[in-house]
Amino acid sequence: MKIIVGFITYNQNSFKYLPFFLPSLKSSLMVLKDDYEIFVLDNSVNFGGNQEYISKFAKENNLDDKISFFSLGFNSGFAKGFNFLINKSIAIKADLFMAINPDTILEESSISELIKKFNNDDKISSLTPKILNWDFVNNKKTNIIDSLGIGIDKFHHFFDIGQGKIDNNNQSIEVFGASGAAVVYNIKALQDVAFDNGKSLEFFDELMFMYKEDVDLSYRLRLAGWKSFVVPESIIYHDRSLSSLSYDVFSLIFKKKDSFRSLSYLNQLIVLLKFRKLNFSFKIKFFSFLRFFLLVFYGLFFNFVQIKQIIKLMPEIEKRRKHLKIIEYCVQDIERLIKKAWFYWLKLLLTYF
Repeated sequence: MKIIVGFITYNQNSFKYLPFFLPSLKSSLMVLKDDYEIFVLDNSVNFGGNQEYISKFAKENNLDDKISFFSLGFNSGFAKGFNFLINKSIAIKADLFMAINPDTILEESSISELIKKFNNDDKISSLTPKILNWDFVNNKKTNIIDSLGIGIDKFHHFFDIGQGKIDNNNQSIEVFGASGAAVVYNIKALQDVAFDNGKSLEFFDELMFMYKEDVDLSYRLRLAGWKSFVVPESIIYHDRSLSSLSYDVFSLIFKKKDSFRSLSYLNQLIVLLKFRKLNFSFKIKFFSFLRFFLLVFYGLFFNFVQIKQIIKLMPEIEKRRKHLKIIEYCVQDIERLIKKAWFYWLKLLLTYF
């Protein structure tokens, strides 16, 4: 089995993490019995520090023949950037693709434990490790959960399962989808739900520059009959900074507006519009519509630029909606996961009393 580990660097945002990330990645790859390569896409603009540092690290650690560098000449964002790397992986007949952020630290068994799980079920699309919080400022690994995968509730609100709680999970559980911070994908599953835009295959939706693209891909994989699990034996530590954005309407209104939050808002609308015609129960349709209505209401008063943008994107969203591969029983399977989210929110609420 051949695995490609891909990550994207961008200016000094990534540079500060490399002295921690690269040694941990090397230690996790050295124990593999499987063939591997590392693909790096540098999205930096007028900054060559990332490639210089990684090249030096590769040379000092005899990894020159394992690392390939790419650049598109502009900041391609998360979705387009990883699509480029996945298409390169397909070209060399890789079986698995690991998308990982460089603001993480791996354990020695982080990757091997994920690969092991794939051998047990050929309908697994993605596996996410147990992602715990890394206090980067103090360089301290914690036992606070960053993500145990992506969950979904009746409002079509997507959340990182367990986030902020003390870790006590030692069970491999089925989840709606895998967190984009660290995930291994089955390339066959990605090809199964890919969208051909006429120039290349899109796995992540390129209408989404960044944020929610992992949610969208998880949704499409679920509808096509693929499964996703969290593997607690695999642990990765993540410094959550810009990637931590609240998804609810009230936080959009009352927190300071910035370009990142604006992108998150736009992509929430894309997701809701793309999956709006699925055959859910009346209750799920009602609450999803309520969320959509509140988001549009917010946009009309606080973010009209993105309302105009979503109108402009509607033809492309509709193309992608019509391309969805939908197995009907999988819609009911998603509804089952939505109902399970009730217990998640109830337990979270009880922790405050």
